[in-house]
Amino acid sequence: MTTLIWNDDLAIVAKAHVDDTGPLGLVGHTSSDGKSLKERLGFFGSASYYGENISYGVDNALEILI
Repeated sequence: MTTLIWNDDLAIVAKAHVDDTGPLGLVGHTSSDGKSLKERLGFFGSASYYGENISYGVDNALEILI
C-alpha cells in the first residue's frame, strides 16, 4: 500500500474543473464540454486507479469527510 501524496498537476486539473463548472452552476464529474474525469486526466497517461471526490456547499474539510 502506498501513501497518498500531494500532486501539483492534479491540483491544477481539479481547480480547472471548478473554474469551468462552478460559474455555470454545473455539478458532477463531467466538464462543460462533456469531458469525463478520465479524459481530463488523460495527459497524465494511463492509470489503473483514480477517483474524484467533489463536495458542494461545505467549506470545512472535516465535515466533507464525515
